[in-house]
Amino acid sequence: MTSETFVETRKNKLTSWSNTITVTRTPATLSERRMTRARWFDYVGDFVIACFNVAVTVKDDFGREITETFFEIVTETGRGCVTLYQDGEELDVFIPNESGHKALLHGFWMKRGHKVGHAGLYVRANRIDADSRKRVDHTCPARIYQWARGEA
Repeated sequence: MTSETFVETRKNKLTSWSNTITVTRTPATLSERRMTRARWFDYVGDFVIACFNVAVTVKDDFGREITETFFEIVTETGRGCVTLYQDGEELDVFIPNESGHKALLHGFWMKRGHKVGHAGLYVRANRIDADSRKRVDHTCPARIYQWARGEA
């Protein structure tokens, strides 16, 4: 189990605020995911070299605390986040190892002028801004599968 804590500072036109983000990774296995046979597993399952349960805790200046848990896979080309939905699972985030390549996001939408999504805390835990056009590419799952397999 590894743990990392850092402070994220955000601002808008009126004020700025900071959040303390704690990321805890514990080793996991693919056995439970193998039984569900989700679409992402059919395409990427053979390329997974490690997997983790990632708990992300965000604590703001007012003492409010939010914790979300994600399933993270690691391939030779990068790492990604599997999001659990009511009717299945999907690989929604993939962060390539190579520098200069954009992070691939799926399942994000505009809300009050910012991009939000199901794996939003996972993206923030990896110090990525979902609003950044320079570092993020909002795309479809098929392209994420290609990157995870090393075909892109």
